[in-house]
Amino acid sequence: MLMMLNGHSQTRARELARLEFVIDSAGKAYTSKSNTHAITLGIIEGAITQAYSFGAIDPTDNRLATAQTVFEIGPISQTITATLLAEFAHKGYLDLDGYLLDYLPDSLVQNRALEGITLKHLANHTSGLPRLPTNFAHPDSLNANNPYPEFPLDPMQEYSAADLYEYLDNFPGSSYAPGAEYNPSDLGYAILGVILTEISGKTFEELLRASFCQPLGLENTGSIPYAELDYAMSHLLSGEMVLPGTYNALAGSLGIKSSLRDLLLYVRAHFVLPETDVEHALSMTRQFTYYIPPETDLGLGWSMNLQQEHLVFSYNGDANGSSTYLAFAPDGRKALVILSNSAAPVGDLGDAILEALLNVKPSR
Repeated sequence: MLMMLNGHSQTRARELARLEFVIDSAGKAYTSKSNTHAITLGIIEGAITQAYSFGAIDPTDNRLATAQTVFEIGPISQTITATLLAEFAHKGYLDLDGYLLDYLPDSLVQNRALEGITLKHLANHTSGLPRLPTNFAHPDSLNANNPYPEFPLDPMQEYSAADLYEYLDNFPGSSYAPGAEYNPSDLGYAILGVILTEISGKTFEELLRASFCQPLGLENTGSIPYAELDYAMSHLLSGEMVLPGTYNALAGSLGIKSSLRDLLLYVRAHFVLPETDVEHALSMTRQFTYYIPPETDLGLGWSMNLQQEHLVFSYNGDANGSSTYLAFAPDGRKALVILSNSAAPVGDLGDAILEALLNVKPSR
């Protein structure tokens, strides 16, 4: 028995050393590129939580990102909006299988192209809606009277609920029926965010903090870039810095900001048996809603794949100068979070580290 324990411990030690090597080499390789800046990443392995930081937040200084540094999390925002949606369903405020038109202004009911779309279709990207709306204001007209021309307004950040309703009023329809095909739609999550604010009577920021951040103990998460936070400015591939914004009607889709500390707490909340409203909502987001051949299931906001005998829930992507990666395996209590303030994708980096993390045998 003692020899078996020793053998297990030695194997685990080798696998942990391999994981450390992959993290260090992959992190340094990513931040050595000319168009990248800082990344902060964290792993959960059982009871262990470890944070790492590579590169500088800004090319003008050598300041490292910390676990408290706030990044734009781009499309990972959608997993949080899905949690709010699930909580509303859990409380009976809405029906996931309810039709979109039932939650929109009466003036939009006349558009038959929206018929058949449910809230669940929006949440698992099978609604048939495009990735983004097409009625953004032109940057030139948007900034014509801007008193601060050195800080140009972003059409995505200035997009309002009225703009969203205008687009839906004129939506011409999709080439396939709702629920027939998977087609990622940031627009779909923007609509969900607006619906949640209408039902709650709160702004998205107020709803986010009351129903998600406070119950989970998240201190650095929100849809508004508060000046007192340690914020990592995003950068496009060209090197141009992107000013933080609120994303207005797109907040529920692309506009949430968060830190490594908060996202690791968010992931750990997926590992507990649900008792509170938000924990029940987290559990609901992990339930099957759609199948994408050959081997991917969808929940609400999450992709689900079997990797090395672990059921892994994940979401990653980039938006407006930031890149993010989040993956976790509740059965093995393993997770990986990567935040970058560059538009350079972190998908390959995340996949390499996740493979090494899943290989680590659990402690006894």
